[in-house]
Amino acid sequence: MSRDFGEIRALLVACAARAGKSPPPMPETPKAGGADAVEQRALLRLRLATARANGEATEPVQAAIAAARSLLENGPRGPGARVALLASMLAAGADLDAAEVARLSRARDDEDPLAAPLAWTATEWLAERRPVLGDAEPAPVVPGATFVAAARGVLGVEAKLRAPKEGPRSGTAEALVAARGALWLEAAAALAREGDAASGANAADEAATALGLGPHGRALVRSNVFRLAGDREKAFAELAVDDAPAKDELTGKAASDPRVPAAVALQRAELAMALGKRDEARASAERAEARATACHDVLLAARARWQLGALGARTAPPPPWADVEAGTALSWIGFGNPLEPFRAGDATSQSARVTRALDGWVGLAGADPSLRHAARWAALRDRGDAPPWLGVHLALAGRLIAPSEGDVELWLDAASAFDLRRFSLRSYAFARADAARFRGDAEAATRWEARYRFLRGVATDPTRIELARHLDL
Repeated sequence: MSRDFGEIRALLVACAARAGKSPPPMPETPKAGGADAVEQRALLRLRLATARANGEATEPVQAAIAAARSLLENGPRGPGARVALLASMLAAGADLDAAEVARLSRARDDEDPLAAPLAWTATEWLAERRPVLGDAEPAPVVPGATFVAAARGVLGVEAKLRAPKEGPRSGTAEALVAARGALWLEAAAALAREGDAASGANAADEAATALGLGPHGRALVRSNVFRLAGDREKAFAELAVDDAPAKDELTGKAASDPRVPAAVALQRAELAMALGKRDEARASAERAEARATACHDVLLAARARWQLGALGARTAPPPPWADVEAGTALSWIGFGNPLEPFRAGDATSQSARVTRALDGWVGLAGADPSLRHAARWAALRDRGDAPPWLGVHLALAGRLIAPSEGDVELWLDAASAFDLRRFSLRSYAFARADAARFRGDAEAATRWEARYRFLRGVATDPTRIELARHLDL
């Protein structure tokens, strides 16, 4: 058997640093596996070297910067790695001119863009670009303060850009503004995950200004900050904007990404569910479905339909007993599969598969108690296919058991057992708290919220990043 040891090496080095010890040397002739997790190890090296240098440009700091720069210049990087490496270099004091920052911020080949998608809600922010099941490495983790320092560093580079050929409309200048916006966006997400709402909101405003976000985008990123920080009333209030897609006056086409207004309506629906505003939740979910369908986004539309199912606003006939006994009442379509089988075929086929999977849950939620009882056992055969919007899904799954029929929390423990490995522990606790709020269970919501806050405290401690990443907190 062989095992790559890069992640273990990072743990060893980080633990040695906490104890004030020197780690043993890297193995020179490993017999099995290799030193993977190169991006996270480069970030750890930068962080430790900078901490020991006390603000000075020491030789270890310069060597760590050079190693990180080499990764950026050679080949595409994994999801979130380019922005993390660039931020850490800038925060460590890397002496980069405008052209270098612009070049290093440019995505290579099929690499993800530097900036995170603008249509991401708090659910995606919390996931931290976590890979689906498979051999892909988790995305690097960087503290929010590092992104803030890097964004301010780029602003300083922009201030030095005075040559006529590098005027305000040059490609380099535009690349710097885009990089600054991406760094502020990452800062907002990281600070929100750390629970720092005030700093996160400030970073969100900076990102919105640099990226030229309209009212929908600005409202969504600010709402994300407050939702992850725990202020759901404030997060809901931030979304008090018209979520109709803005139109260009000349062409009549969407003036910005039409998925952003759909995401605004989605998040507003979930926050309304958590706050007990069921009428508003239903109206927002219906608008979200219409917006997502109009821009042909299957996943956003499916999430809106799941919300309507969890609210009891979507109906489907109960499946026949024969389907429940045969284990076919609930369709497995591959939400937890890296290859995403449900995406096969055209948009119509994809939507039909998603609808079939959802209608199984909705139909069983409205079935008689004996059929629901049998369906709960049948559901355990196909665990592991929950959609990414886990909180809403668990709220819908909770409708398969009435208070007089058993403990809904125990049922959700069993129903989500196989899916748990697909989500970080923080994401899971966050989803369970949301599911409890959606069904009005304040006691369970408080319990899961406390767990989420505890895990957040451990996972966002800069000295425990490697441990939290290894334990999938």
